[in-house]
Amino acid sequence: MIIAFTGPSGVGKGYAASRLREAFPAIKEITWSTTRPLRPEEEKTTVQNRKHLPADLFALREKERSVLLAHEAHGHRYGILAEDRPDVGAVYLTEFNVANIPAIAASGWQTVLIGLVPSSIDFLHTRIVDYRRTTDSDEVERRLASARTDLAEMERLRHRFHHILTVTPDNERTIAEDIVSIVRPFISQELS
Repeated sequence: MIIAFTGPSGVGKGYAASRLREAFPAIKEITWSTTRPLRPEEEKTTVQNRKHLPADLFALREKERSVLLAHEAHGHRYGILAEDRPDVGAVYLTEFNVANIPAIAASGWQTVLIGLVPSSIDFLHTRIVDYRRTTDSDEVERRLASARTDLAEMERLRHRFHHILTVTPDNERTIAEDIVSIVRPFISQELS
């Protein structure tokens, strides 16, 4: 089973994932490969959910059809290498790009899909600048433009989600507890 978050960059998917890992230590993380250089916190963490592949190697693996759910986000390629495919019988946690939702539905993977949306684009702007520490104004605008596209696509695919939760200034630190409550029955059933 896969517990998956979808939502625009900066909405709080990483924070929610960290709280789920604390609440359910048996959860594994899906490892995504990316052409994006790893962030310092990704290199230092004990939770290895990202690995860097040079663009030429990633392209070769795609050509060999050994990359699952390959997609582009923010100018970089992402995907799951065949050898990192989730094991049957385990519970995994990940983030899915909204563009992958139809492929996930067709994959046969049992997935609990949770969407996180900001209460407003202005609130998301604040989160991107304050929490992601993105200071380049062009990068902020690219992320906000991408967020608008992602949010429209999430609305179009609303029927694929188990839950879509709105992150607000009032609940941004407590919404993770709501998510723990939502997924607890799914995880308990899978791990029993």
